[in-house]
Amino acid sequence: MSIRQYNTTVGTAATLICTVLSGSQKTTATIYNGDAAAIRVGNSTVAMSGATAGIAIAAAGTLQIPLNPGDSLFAISTAGTAASAVTVVLTA
Repeated sequence: MSIRQYNTTVGTAATLICTVLSGSQKTTATIYNGDAAAIRVGNSTVAMSGATAGIAIAAAGTLQIPLNPGDSLFAISTAGTAASAVTVVLTA
């Protein structure tokens, strides 16, 4: 099993938080939101509300998402300011 960890800042616009390279194997992304405000995750059009709102991760919340080779995952802060304590762990 391969494990990779990334610590990142999520902005107020869709921010790339991970990409599974083409030719890689299926991967599970575990996203931990250590910030005080919720974030939303989804594709490159993720937004804070509406049809592209994505999946919410509350403050101190965790979400696991299976990703296929070539998939990219984006996030956006719902606070109106950057969320600086987001951790992504990829396991394959």
